[in-house]
Amino acid sequence: MDVFCFTPYEEPFGLVLLEAMAMKIPIIATRVSEIPIITDNGKTALLIPPGDIQKLKTAILTLYNNPNMREQLITRGWQQVTQNYSLPRMVKQVINIYYKMLSNG
Repeated sequence: MDVFCFTPYEEPFGLVLLEAMAMKIPIIATRVSEIPIITDNGKTALLIPPGDIQKLKTAILTLYNNPNMREQLITRGWQQVTQNYSLPRMVKQVINIYYKMLSNG
């Protein structure tokens, strides 16, 4: 896959974006809900307004015509997902939540 386009009008989290980053696929997504929080516009993804077909087309052509930008999105996305969403880190965060809950009870 050359580019992953994810264009919902609403999205509770966007786990599929983390999966695309882990697969080293550049992302174009809509700027809705949590998507701007888990991606960084211009660094790990290209974000567009929902329903804007012209901006989607422009973003696709931008990535098609700019292999350096694609590689930068891939590299930064991979770094973000491995640093912030790795299994060991997620397990550690869940354990910390349990410890906090137990210490407050």
